[in-house]
Order: sequence, then structure tokens, then C-alpha cells
Amino acid sequence: MKVNQEEKVDRYGIYPHIRVSGKDANPQSIHEWLYSHGGYGYKFVMIFDCMADEWQESDKEYPIYHMDAVDDEIMEYIGVERVKQWLKQKGAI
Repeated sequence: MKVNQEEKVDRYGIYPHIRVSGKDANPQSIHEWLYSHGGYGYKFVMIFDCMADEWQESDKEYPIYHMDAVDDEIMEYIGVERVKQWLKQKGAI
């Protein structure tokens, strides 16, 4: 697996933690790399955007994000009402 740590903004204006490529870039090898390179204690996500209106050819490198770097994207996707429900369950509102 090839790992690119270059700081480069993606098409959404977010900086991925790393970008991975190669036939052996599977979840297990990505997890092991992150764990052994300072990722212990963090959560990471890989987003597969299959929205019809945003289809583009995929890059040869796949971005891996810190989970908190994509919180806006997640909240926008799930919607205001679900965010409000979650906040109520947590006692925040």
C-alpha cells in the first residue's frame, strides 16, 4: 500500500489525514498503518460519495479523514432534525 501524507485539500475543502493507493490498500492494511503511525486514540473515516449529482471519476488515491474533519459533511447528510434528536437524547438541548 502506498501512503501519501502530503497536505492537499480535497474537492470539498477538507484536508485528509492521508491518501492511500494500491491493490493492497484494504481496510485491514489501512487500519494497521494508521495505528502504527500515530493514529492510536483517533477515529478515521473513508467516504465513498455515490451521490448521482456529484459523480466524478475516482482518484487513484483514496482519502482517509479524521472523523471530526468531516462532521459538517455528516450533519448535513443526516439532516437538522436528526441532529436535534441526537442533541436532545444527549441532554444538550
